[in-house]
Amino acid sequence: MANKLPSHQAAESSRFRLAAVYPYLCAIALRFAMMSAFPRKFMGDAGDFHLLALNVAAGHGLSRCNSAPFIASTVRPPLYPLILGYLYKLGANPDYASILLNGTCDLVSIGLIFQIAQTLKFSTVRYAPWIIALCPLLITYGMYPTTENMSVTLFLAASLLMIRKKPGFSGLFWGLLSLCRSYYLLFPWALALLRPIKSYGKKAYVTLALASLIAPAGWVIRNYQELHRFEFSQTSTAGWQSYLGIARANFDWWKPTDLADMFRHPVFSKMMASHCSQEDELKRLDGEARILVRKFIFEHPFEALRNVAIKTINLFANWGLLMPYDRVPYILESTVNAILCLYWFCAVRLIWRRKKLKGPHEEFLRFSLLNVLYIFLVTLPFSIDARYLLTAFLVLFLCVLEISKKPDEIFKAGLN
Repeated sequence: MANKLPSHQAAESSRFRLAAVYPYLCAIALRFAMMSAFPRKFMGDAGDFHLLALNVAAGHGLSRCNSAPFIASTVRPPLYPLILGYLYKLGANPDYASILLNGTCDLVSIGLIFQIAQTLKFSTVRYAPWIIALCPLLITYGMYPTTENMSVTLFLAASLLMIRKKPGFSGLFWGLLSLCRSYYLLFPWALALLRPIKSYGKKAYVTLALASLIAPAGWVIRNYQELHRFEFSQTSTAGWQSYLGIARANFDWWKPTDLADMFRHPVFSKMMASHCSQEDELKRLDGEARILVRKFIFEHPFEALRNVAIKTINLFANWGLLMPYDRVPYILESTVNAILCLYWFCAVRLIWRRKKLKGPHEEFLRFSLLNVLYIFLVTLPFSIDARYLLTAFLVLFLCVLEISKKPDEIFKAGLN
């Protein structure tokens, strides 16, 4: 007969198991409350992914057309609309399928970030699940058919497999992540080049980087079959995104005046009306946009530099727009942004003065900082958005927790 735990140890074990359930219950409750309290609009990115998924469900493939002919598109990465489209095809209600998919991703992410903290033997492992459960961007973007929630799940899965020394499987997940957020395509190669986790051998990094090409290769081959040339996602909109990031300060898609300016522009009005255009036409328009970007930089270098600086600040601090496609009160937006700015200030001070991280903990911090630097560099020319830094923020927050030891000590320790 198995030995029974003493009563006090059994009670402690029971409390631990119960506490482990709390983040999941809280995550479900918050997301249900958000769904119940706020109306949703399928606009912008959400409208695009929703349309792609509808066409997948109807058998028209990955097309951004509302009606025939359903022209194949490479503008959006394929993984999220494919999965969402098959949910639609199985009978899921299109109004709520994305909430179900994104919520499931968040629940998986809670388990993954706990496993990362446990594998690294962080003393703050019990706090790790709350990073996902309470993340405001995951809660709000989870209401829409957008890729943020799934990208966090794939990032955490790839990171967990990497620190568990399974480079082949880790590489596969990095590749899948690039089919969800296309700017992650080169991140495995940045890992292999800079080797933030020194205990990882060169062979393991090479295996990871090569394995990361498998899933993207399948997507590129599909694009070659459709377009007769090698293309990856969003390659025909880089000039458009660069123009908004470099030549426009504080551009807001949801301001009627900003939108009217774009419709009056001879190039961008055509791009905005080219939702269902052939890729060759998109590429031609994008070439014109790139010329405009270069012209603006040469003619207004200081203004271009100022605009990039503004977008950089937004990348790190503009989390105040809690509803992606709806306005929130200015005071609430400003309060959230102020808290986040204070967090970054404290995080930088804690990391700079750190004394408590050693070995695998220090290596994971280097990995997290490399992620921040990578995203900063690859998104620098574009219309920078705080959600780009979401995955980097979450794993870095895990490291900051470990340095401070408790959530309520982050600001106190950072300010002292």
